[in-house]
Amino acid sequence: LSLFDNGGIQRWEQEVEIRRQMVSTIAADYGAVVVPLQKIISEKAAEAADPEIVLRDGVHPTLFGHQLIADQYLKYAGELLK
Repeated sequence: LSLFDNGGIQRWEQEVEIRRQMVSTIAADYGAVVVPLQKIISEKAAEAADPEIVLRDGVHPTLFGHQLIADQYLKYAGELLK
């Protein structure tokens, strides 16, 4: 079963957006940085010839997806250290 089937990815992204807004509000209250991983991962999956290169089932990252996550955390952490 894959979220890429039957409009599942759109429903997933709607649910994630609700949670992203909550996290962003809490992060702003505490001065924390939010790494927009879902946006980045969704964009990479959409750009890929096969979205399962990034997300095996629409949710769980592949090795490439995990590297993408690590790269983004390093990028945002590096910006904090400047």
